[in-house]
Amino acid sequence: MSNYAVTTRYATALLKFSEENNTFKKVAEDMEFVFNTFKSSRELRLFIVKPIISQDKKTQILQEIFEKHISKSVLEFLEFMIKKGRDEIIFDTLKRFLELKNSKLNIVNITVTSASELVDIQKNHLVEQLSEYTKKKVKVEYKINKSILGGFIAKIGDTVLDASVSHQLDLLRKKLLNQETLFN
Repeated sequence: MSNYAVTTRYATALLKFSEENNTFKKVAEDMEFVFNTFKSSRELRLFIVKPIISQDKKTQILQEIFEKHISKSVLEFLEFMIKKGRDEIIFDTLKRFLELKNSKLNIVNITVTSASELVDIQKNHLVEQLSEYTKKKVKVEYKINKSILGGFIAKIGDTVLDASVSHQLDLLRKKLLNQETLFN
């Protein structure tokens, strides 16, 4: 069975459990906290997947890190995954849970890259436009890349909306080169 199928199975089980116990909101918040902790700590991700580290040690470390910050059910879920030897897919399962949660809540994650920091009015307008485009609630992560010169690039799943100045200049260059070859 593929990792995607396995992560989906674990994430779906936790999602259904949280719905049945009326703890969906808290579990979703906790899973986001755990995901962000893993995402920001390469050392933690590497530690969890090392086969030479015992399950007991991994469980102990997770308890030390998360016990005071997340619900008992989410901590038990993480411990269960380690006990079942699924430590190598914990991070992917966290990510998959958040995808399922967003799908359930009709939320789409979008990464917007701009040449400089956008001001609030620009961000609000962009969120409005992207929400209208996707017909969903949008959750935007902003990044800066000076090489795009101006405008923005929005990544929505596999779709890229490129409204950057560098892209427009590239299109213009190709058009001019194409016209030049027609006249030669």
